[in-house]
Amino acid sequence: MKIGIISDIHSNLEALDACREEALREGVEAYVCLGDMVNYGPDPGPTLDRIMALPGLIAVLGNHDEAMFREPMWSSSGEVEQAAAWTRGQLRPEHFEFLKNLHYVQHAHGAAFAHATFDYPDNWEYVVDRKQAKRAFSAVSARLMFFGHVHWPQVFVQTTSGDIEIIDPLAGESYPLDDGCRYLVNVGSVGQPRDGINAACFVVYDEEARTISFRRAPYDHAATAGKILAAGLHPFFAERLARGH
Repeated sequence: MKIGIISDIHSNLEALDACREEALREGVEAYVCLGDMVNYGPDPGPTLDRIMALPGLIAVLGNHDEAMFREPMWSSSGEVEQAAAWTRGQLRPEHFEFLKNLHYVQHAHGAAFAHATFDYPDNWEYVVDRKQAKRAFSAVSARLMFFGHVHWPQVFVQTTSGDIEIIDPLAGESYPLDDGCRYLVNVGSVGQPRDGINAACFVVYDEEARTISFRRAPYDHAATAGKILAAGLHPFFAERLARGH
C-alpha cells in the first residue's frame, strides 16, 4: 500500500488540496498526518475537516495543535499567540475533540510517527543534526521513523556501522529502504515550506516496494496569502509563503 505522509499544514487549505490531488495521482490509499494542522493560516476549520476525512488516517499531535487546548503557549511571539487565539475561535467542538485525543507518537505500517523528536516528543525539539538524530534512533526500536516540525525535508540514515548519514532528498526521486539501515525521515511541510521552495511538500511511502519519495505540489500561495491578510493575521505569515522560508 502507498501511504501519504503529511505534516505542518498550518491551516493552508490550498496547499493541502494540492497535495491530496498529487497523492491521488500517485495511487496513495491511506494517510498519516504528523501534526501542526492549524495556526498561521486562514482556514483552520476546513483544513481539519479535510484531514479528518482522509482515508485510513493516523495522526499525531503537533505543538500548534496542542496550543489550541493547552495554555500558556510555548511561544514568546505575540504574532503567533494572536494567530492561535484567532484560530481557536474558528474551530468547532468536534475539532477540539479530535485534537485532544491525539498522541505524541504512533506506531503503524511498520514505522513510528511523531511531530518532533522521539526521545522527548512533547518537548518540541527541532531535529537537525546527527547528535539529535542519534537520540531519536535510541528512543524507539522502529527501523523507519517519520517526523516533521522543522519544515525542511531531510533523511537521517543510520548504517550498519552505527554511523549516521544525512540525505537532502530531491523531489520526485524514489529512495529505497535498505533492510540493514534505519531511517529518520523529515517529510517537510505542506503549508509552510522553509527550504526555499514554495511548493507544498509531502512523502509517499510505498510499503510493498520499500521506498520513500518526496513530492512537491505547487499551489496558489497568493490566494492563501490574501486570505491571511483578510483575516487580520500578521502579514509575515502571508509573505513567507511566496519565499518558501
